[in-house]
Amino acid sequence: MFTLPNLPSQSSTPSELADFFELLSIKQGQASKSDVANHLGIVSDNLYNIGCDDDDDQIADLLDEVLIEIQRRRDACNGGYPFDLNHTGTLLKYQGARQAYSNHQKLSYIYLLLSTRLNMNSSRTHNEIDGTVILEELASLALRSYLGSRSLSINFGTSAPGGFAHKVNDLCRKIGEGGHHKTPPTTTRHTQDGKLDTVGWIPFTDKLAGKLVIFGQCKTGTNWKDSVTQLQPLQFIKKFMTGTYHLDPVRAFFVSESIDRSKWHDFTIDAGLLFDRCRIVDFCPNLPDKSKEKVIQWTKSALQSITLQ
Repeated sequence: MFTLPNLPSQSSTPSELADFFELLSIKQGQASKSDVANHLGIVSDNLYNIGCDDDDDQIADLLDEVLIEIQRRRDACNGGYPFDLNHTGTLLKYQGARQAYSNHQKLSYIYLLLSTRLNMNSSRTHNEIDGTVILEELASLALRSYLGSRSLSINFGTSAPGGFAHKVNDLCRKIGEGGHHKTPPTTTRHTQDGKLDTVGWIPFTDKLAGKLVIFGQCKTGTNWKDSVTQLQPLQFIKKFMTGTYHLDPVRAFFVSESIDRSKWHDFTIDAGLLFDRCRIVDFCPNLPDKSKEKVIQWTKSALQSITLQ
């Protein structure tokens, strides 16, 4: 696991090294397999010498897996991947800020890449913008796009105005279910968040109860694995609402990381409807002007803050 300013090593996963490959490409304009191989050889000499004939073979095999991951991302992003891989698979070229920032999906990808590898505790704020709030906004947009043209969504986390009780009441009013906010007698003020960051639903014209509703939680960075089961919609409703939902809400989890496909099966079982980086990009074709400008400003400042040496 690598988090900037620390860099990856030979023990890093193909997914982590793919992120490093992409970051190198952005900072340099392009990056080659040899750039990544040289870095791995420098930072972790002789890691595999014991029991192996050739350390270079280990790096070569690892880089082959990295290129497979790069190709998977390119295909999964629905035209939103901001890099070009040459036909030999040896050179990853950044398409450039002008093209990337004008395309909402590509812009979202770069933001998600940075908000994965930066320390989002100490380096979450750039250009006076909180990067974790951006993910909540993108998640809300992606959820609405995924559910279809008649769907609605709202931000519920830190990006939404008002206190917790106000946000619960607003949600109940807009959904048309759940009654109104209640404060459990054993709940202290600082624990009243319920881990809910975004909500999406598909309303009926009749405005009656009983509709598809999705409760979503968002996590930047890489330390999200132990959080996939924190959001429990039924518990949230029972704790913080006076009424009920006729149809149990679906649980969703949004992460800025591109999840290792070898672990996808387990995470989808634990997290519910899972949106990783590529899935968010897949369903973020259009950003409102205000959101787009916020992503651009945060991303530009974040890129200037990192070095890869």
